[in-house]
Amino acid sequence: MSLAPSSLMVRKEAPAPLEERARQREVKEQEKDKRVASIEELTIQGGLSKEAVLQALEKNLPELQKCMIGNGPGEKLVLQLVVGPDGKIKNVKVVGNGLNKGGAEPCMLEKIKGWQLPVPQDAKEATVTLFLMLSVSKAAKG
Repeated sequence: MSLAPSSLMVRKEAPAPLEERARQREVKEQEKDKRVASIEELTIQGGLSKEAVLQALEKNLPELQKCMIGNGPGEKLVLQLVVGPDGKIKNVKVVGNGLNKGGAEPCMLEKIKGWQLPVPQDAKEATVTLFLMLSVSKAAKG
C-alpha cells in the first residue's frame, strides 16, 4: 500500500452566464404558470366566415405560448392580419396595446405569418383584427 495521497479530481461545471440562469428561472416559472393567449374579440372585413376563422385561429394559438415568457396576465395585443385570396397570411402587424417584454411580439408575428386561414369566399383579400388577452393558468401541483 502506498502512503502517497491519492488525487481525486472533482470537476465543477462553470456557472452559467447570468442570462442563461435568468432564462432557466423564467422557464421554470412558466412550467408552474402556463401562459395562455385567448381571443377576446375578432372582427373581419371581407369574405371570411367568423366561425371558420375563429376555429383556425384557436387551433394555432398554442404556438404563441412559447413567445410569452416574461409577460404577465392581463396584457393585451391587438393584431391586424391581411389574408390573401388563398387563405395565407400576407401581412400581420401590431395595431394596439402591446406586450411589455421585448421578444414576445416579434416572435408572435413571425409564427402568425406561417398560419393558414380559410380561403375568402369572394376570392379577395380579407382583413382580420384579432384582440388577444394573455392569462396565466396555474399548473396543478402533483
